[in-house]
Amino acid sequence: MSNALGAAGELAIRSLVERAPLASSLAQAFKSKGFTLALVGGPVRDAILG
Repeated sequence: MSNALGAAGELAIRSLVERAPLASSLAQAFKSKGFTLALVGGPVRDAILG
């Protein structure tokens, strides 16, 4: 594992990126400006679970 997220966190991120690729684009846009994007709540859960 590349960070402190653990296996479950890594799986959740991969699933979210596959199901909602815009999330990855938004995160990169925030990162390029020095910010961190936090996606939380029901919509994120729904995107991961399908």
